Amino acid sequence: MEIKRMTVADSKKIQDFCEFDNFWNQYIFQQDIQSPNALYYQVVEQEEIVGILGASRILDIIEIRNIAVKKNKRSQGIGTKLLQHFVQELQQDKTIARIELEVSAKNTVARKLYQKQGFQRLPLVLPYKKLQLLLASLLGYITPLLLLLFCVLYK
Repeated sequence: MEIKRMTVADSKKIQDFCEFDNFWNQYIFQQDIQSPNALYYQVVEQEEIVGILGASRILDIIEIRNIAVKKNKRSQGIGTKLLQHFVQELQQDKTIARIELEVSAKNTVARKLYQKQGFQRLPLVLPYKKLQLLLASLLGYITPLLLLLFCVLYK
């Protein structure tokens, strides 16, 4: 088993996202992985991607968006090893203040995984704070567009 950063080229190797998770599809995944704030990791076994962790950096906060393991590879510790690897790499970056994530109360498997790894349950994020984080994230896309618009308008 090898855990490494995922590239856009790696992401194209995944044919069927339903093998991982019902929330992703190829288009959304391709758009997300190309974001300048995206952090994606993969678990590879015998040249097959069997696990994925997707996160984004917003200022000094890392937000884990999804951890998915192929359905036929679950309950083998792959998600645990992937999360541990990810956290260990981030601990070396002193510019990161914290790692956050949201998980449904119904997703007991994920909740147990995060709790075993030392994540603490906090109150829900207020809507305005979530909007503030989203806007900060979008600046990675908006700034080049505004610059382009400025150049076109004032040429």
